Amino acid sequence: MNAIIETNIISDTIVLSQIDKTVNFKNCLGVFQGGGCKALAFVGAYGEAKSRGVNFSEVAGTSAGSIFAALIAAGATPQYMENLIKDIDFNRFNHPIDKNLSNKYGFNEYKYSRKIAGRLFKKNKIISNILNFVDNIGLFSSEELDLWLNDELKTLLNIENKTVTFKDLKIPLHVIATDLIKKKQKIWNENTPDVSVAYAVRCSCSIPLYFQPVNMEFVDGGLVSNLPSFSLNNGVGHFEKILCFTLSSKPEEIKCIKTYLESIAGSVVDGAIQIQETLQYNTYNIKINDLPVTTTGFEILTPELIQDTISIGKRAAAEFFNDETTKISEKEDISTPKLTKDYILNSVVMEDVDCHNHIYMCFNDTKHIYGLFPTILSWLVEKKIRITFITRYIKNITTDHDSVLHEKYRRKLIERFGIHLIERESIPFDAFIFEGDYKYNDKAIFLYDKDDLEFNIGHGAIYDGKYNLHIISSLIKMLNLTDKDKKNHDLIISNLKNFTIEKCSSKQHIRKLKNVQQYKGKNVSIKEIKLNLSNVKLMTKYVKSYKYNQIDKLYEILNKNGISLFDYSVITFSDGLQFLITPIIVEKHGNDYIVIKGNSRLNYAYRELELNGYFSAVVANKVSINLPSIGCYPTSDCIITTINKEGSTRYENWSYRNFRRVEETIRNPSDFLEEEI
Repeated sequence: MNAIIETNIISDTIVLSQIDKTVNFKNCLGVFQGGGCKALAFVGAYGEAKSRGVNFSEVAGTSAGSIFAALIAAGATPQYMENLIKDIDFNRFNHPIDKNLSNKYGFNEYKYSRKIAGRLFKKNKIISNILNFVDNIGLFSSEELDLWLNDELKTLLNIENKTVTFKDLKIPLHVIATDLIKKKQKIWNENTPDVSVAYAVRCSCSIPLYFQPVNMEFVDGGLVSNLPSFSLNNGVGHFEKILCFTLSSKPEEIKCIKTYLESIAGSVVDGAIQIQETLQYNTYNIKINDLPVTTTGFEILTPELIQDTISIGKRAAAEFFNDETTKISEKEDISTPKLTKDYILNSVVMEDVDCHNHIYMCFNDTKHIYGLFPTILSWLVEKKIRITFITRYIKNITTDHDSVLHEKYRRKLIERFGIHLIERESIPFDAFIFEGDYKYNDKAIFLYDKDDLEFNIGHGAIYDGKYNLHIISSLIKMLNLTDKDKKNHDLIISNLKNFTIEKCSSKQHIRKLKNVQQYKGKNVSIKEIKLNLSNVKLMTKYVKSYKYNQIDKLYEILNKNGISLFDYSVITFSDGLQFLITPIIVEKHGNDYIVIKGNSRLNYAYRELELNGYFSAVVANKVSINLPSIGCYPTSDCIITTINKEGSTRYENWSYRNFRRVEETIRNPSDFLEEEI
C-alpha cells in the first residue's frame, strides 16, 4: 500500500489529505459471488475497495452478486448502494407466482388430492411450501426484481422510456445464469448488447425451489458457476487482476431436514468455488465470512442486521487490502494465459525494481523505450538503478529519413539521461531483464512484436527467477556483454546530475504548439485556461493501463520537485538543452472542451487524487479541422484497459489524417540534432 498525499484543486485552493491506496488492484475485473441476502455485505466491501483506490474495468456476477455488479456497471457509488439497501422492503421480491407458468408446467395431474392435503397440512410450513412448489415450480416469481432493477438502472444512467440493455452500461458487465435446456451456463455481456440487463440479472437470481424458473429456461447461475471469474478468465480482458468477493454464513449445526438440505447445497456451491480457485490465474479473493444472514432470509432482515452485514463486508475488505502485499507474493501462477502487448508493457511498469540493481533493455529500436519514459525516468531518478540498452544500428532497421531522425534523437536522449547505449548488427530477442543480487528475484519480460503471434501464443511472456532462474541466466549470457560494455555504477549516478526537473511558463509549450499543423490557422488561439474536470470530455473511453500506471511514477517525480500534475514543467540539461513535458492539451469545439493530450493524467487525478474541481490546461480555440474522433466521454466513464486497442478500435470514426502530432512538435527531433541536420 502507498500513503499518497491527495491534491484537490478547487478554485485555486489546495486541500491535502493522507490516505492509503492500493498498489496492485487499481484496475480489476470485479467478481461478485451469489449468496442471496448474504450479498448485502458487498455494499461494505465495495465501499472499502473504492476508498482504497480500486477501480473496476469490468464486473461480473452470479445470482445476488449480479445485482451489485449491474449497479456498479451503471455507475452506482457505495453511498448510493447503502442508501438503496436501507430503503428496500425485501419482502417485495417475494412476488406472487406466475399462474401462466404454474398452469403450463405445474404438477396438475393430482391437483384435487393435493388441495385436500394442503388443507390438512396448512399449519405445517415445510409441507405447505413443498406442495406449493409442486404446484407452481417455485414459491415465488422473480418478476418484481426485474422491474425494480430496471428502474434503478434507468435512474443511474439517466435513461427514460426504455429498458436498459448491456450496451447502455458504463463498463462491461457479465451476468451468468444456468440454462436448463442446454444444461450449461448462460453468459450475457457486451456480446448480447440489446438484451435487458434486469432480465439477465433476474434469470441469474432465480434460486431453484424458491423462485420459479424464468420462462422455464433459466435459473440461478450459482448452479454452474457461483464464482463467475472461472467462466470469464480467458486471458483477454480490460483488467490486470481479478478481484473476487466471496461469501459464507456462520457455521450452523445440522438440526433438522431443513438445515441438512441447506448444508448440502452450501457444500456443493462452496466446494465448487474452492476447485475453481485452484484452476485460475491472477485471481485474489476477499473472503467475507461468518455472516449473520442466510441466502433466503428476507423475512428476518432488520435495519440492525443489514448494517451488521455491511460492516462485516467492510472489515473483510480492509483486512485484505492491509495485507495485499502478502496476498500478491503468496499467489503462484498456475497457468499463464495468452498475454496482450499492453499487458506485457504494464507488467514492466508495475515491476517492483527495489530488489534489482541492473536492468537490461534489448530491442530493435527505441519505440517501446520512449513510450515507457516516465517509468525509466523513475528507475534512474528515484531508484538510481543502472540501465543498459542494447539495440541494432539504425542503418540495420530503417532508411526512412523521418524514422532515422527520430531514432537518432531518442538514442541521444537516452544517453543524456545516463543509460548505457550499446549498438550492434543484431540482437537476440526483445525483452526487459531485471537483475539483482538475489537471483530468485530476477525477472525477464519478453515482448513479441509480430501481430500474427497473438492468436497462437500471445504478445509476450514473463519469466520469474523463482521458477525460471536457468532461463534468465541463459538470456543474460546471450547478451554477450564484454568487460568493455559494462559501465561502472558510480559513473551512471554522476550522469544523473546533468539535468534538473523544474517548473516553467506555459508560453514555452504554447510557442511550440503553434507549429502543430491543425493549429496554424490565423483564427486559432492557444491559451492557458482553468477548466473544471466535469466540463471536459475525452475522445475515447479507453485508457491504456500501462500509460495510466506510469502517471503514478510521474506524479512522484514531479511532487518531489515541488511540481503538480498540472504545472508546466521542463527537464533542463547542464548544457541548457531542454526537454518539455507535455501538458494537458484541450480543444474547444462549440460548448465542448475535448482533451487532445492528457487522458491518463486526468483519469489519474480523478481516480487517485479525487480531483473534482479546476485544473490548468492549454486550450486551442477556433480550430476548423475536424477532430480525429467523434467520441465524447466524461472521465467517470473511462475504462482502464490492457486490451490492445489502437486507432479505430479505440476511437469512434477514427481519422488518422486529422491526428494532432503534438508530441513530436513539442519535442521536435530537429531541435536536439541541429548539428547533424
